[in-house]
Amino acid sequence: MIVDGKFYEVQKYVSETGHVFSFEILIANKKFMDKLPSDLQKLVIKAAHDATLKQRKLMAASEGQFKAQVVKAGMKVNELTPG
Repeated sequence: MIVDGKFYEVQKYVSETGHVFSFEILIANKKFMDKLPSDLQKLVIKAAHDATLKQRKLMAASEGQFKAQVVKAGMKVNELTPG
């Protein structure tokens, strides 16, 4: 959002607050899942789990790229600490 909105053109600072969590939704029809043999049900569930892990890795990489872009554009990044 900060990159797409070109915030770096009008503001000097940005704080990493971690208040946004991006996700994708995977939906399966219960009747469909119940009709699958148990080995295929397990396969679908494992694939969903694997896709979740991959999506999180991709999102982390994207966030790193966005941060690099705004820093390159001149923004100063405030990294907050717990407290």
